[in-house]
Amino acid sequence: MNENEIKEWIQSNLLTKNEILERYEVKSASFDNYVTRGKIKPFIKKGPRINLYLKHEVENFLENTSSKQNNKNSIGNIDDSNSDLKINLRSFV
Repeated sequence: MNENEIKEWIQSNLLTKNEILERYEVKSASFDNYVTRGKIKPFIKKGPRINLYLKHEVENFLENTSSKQNNKNSIGNIDDSNSDLKINLRSFV
């Protein structure tokens, strides 16, 4: 790989924290929590404040997190708009 190919790969595959926050609309505190818990790990650490993250790992984690959140939100929510079932709660008392 020559220098230009390396630069192109970095631009296409690595993200800074700020890029992640902007691109995926993640709150800074949430992102910091994910990193602290080891859910998202830096691919490259350069000093105490500069970390680069693999784009595909971040996207996979956020997709899985979003899917779990959507499932959690749908638990207990029953769509009875098409249901003919009526329940009399007094019969259970």
